Amino acid sequence: MDRRYVGVQAIGKPIDIFDRIRLIIQGQGMTRTIPAVKFEKKPDKLFFVFLAVEGTDKLQLPDNVRTVLQYAGFKQPYFFPLEPTEIESMTGSAELETYSLKTIPYVSSWSNDVSDPFDLSDVLLNHENRGEAALGERYDHLLHWLSANGEGTWQTFAKVCNVLRLAVDVKETKSIFRRLRLLGYIESSGNGQKWSICPTALVQCAADPNVCFLTGQQTPKLITELGEQYSVKNLPQSGYQGPSCVKVHSRLSEEISINGFQFTCAGPAAVQLAQLLPNLDGWKNVLPAIKIALFRYNIERWNGTQFMQCSTFRESGGRYIGKSGMYRLTRKEETNPYQLVLYFDEPNQRWLRGDWYGLRFFADNDDRQDFEVGYDTGTNAILIRNSERWPLLYERSLVLASGMLPARSEDREWLIYSGISGKLVQFLTEKLNISIREI
Repeated sequence: MDRRYVGVQAIGKPIDIFDRIRLIIQGQGMTRTIPAVKFEKKPDKLFFVFLAVEGTDKLQLPDNVRTVLQYAGFKQPYFFPLEPTEIESMTGSAELETYSLKTIPYVSSWSNDVSDPFDLSDVLLNHENRGEAALGERYDHLLHWLSANGEGTWQTFAKVCNVLRLAVDVKETKSIFRRLRLLGYIESSGNGQKWSICPTALVQCAADPNVCFLTGQQTPKLITELGEQYSVKNLPQSGYQGPSCVKVHSRLSEEISINGFQFTCAGPAAVQLAQLLPNLDGWKNVLPAIKIALFRYNIERWNGTQFMQCSTFRESGGRYIGKSGMYRLTRKEETNPYQLVLYFDEPNQRWLRGDWYGLRFFADNDDRQDFEVGYDTGTNAILIRNSERWPLLYERSLVLASGMLPARSEDREWLIYSGISGKLVQFLTEKLNISIREI
């Protein structure tokens, strides 16, 4: 069978576009079907990209090739079939092979980062187009790529975020990872070094049982077919800081079937999760504990606003001598020092691992800080100070109430979570020993 090409229009840097295409093709196991890519000569702002297609004599574009184009973010029209002679004058003879891992070398000083994988504090991504729809589209591409591959390593996740121009350093990448976990799209392995996509499910909104939203594995085709049977809306996240929320306006049964693909309607997952979560002491008891040889590290302690050098903490007689709290341990005498953020449980002599905000919550609770949230019964919104952000699993319950990440107040002091029922607020604040102020 002769090689044919499919042509699409693109905007951006050809190298970035090729890297994105290549990752998707390799993840789909389609390097034999799409063995090469060509670019229009002297690409301007808008230019053509041509993907070689082999193994078909049909005049219609194969579905698996169409899926690759959708994952890569190319919009119709797709120009197919194109013969090599038809595009030769536009491209010349040069082509980039999709099966070669070394076609374009990938160099990153941070995708192989070995810092604490649990340090998932959040940062607002400082892109030149932050808050624009194009950023949200790149997050959609990321989710579709993760869905197509199913699982992978932290390094792979970091590489894809870099290729899609979603993150410029490891801190931003970990923020993205945290948001996707909050939204119910991915899960992390016990050691934080691997990720896996969650199963496809529709989750019922906590404050409106007639509205559901899609979580877990999903593709553009599934979303399109879902829209053919139900009333579906794609809602952008606040500031376009995550994939669009696919909302279905219908009360659905437990099992959904879309063209033979079956998945679950999980009900009000936010409330279900809140009921299962332990109180603060119970959660502390289930966190993993690790052993630390203190002589290898410089030690800093969280003072409520920042880490400060701590020279009094020591080991003596087989015991750690120091106060409970959140500590940052930095390995000594290394050019790229490894850091750990841990919580020290003094009564039980344990160093505990957990998400950054969870450990900070413990530390502030030890200092007898009084936590309070504002709740607007009229809008079903809960307001939490950014400086008092909740542990990840408890915050996840808030996000799964609506499928939306929190918005931020103009002064950046408050996080605003929407669609929170009074029942859910009561469950979570009682377990975290937080008072409620009606607003």
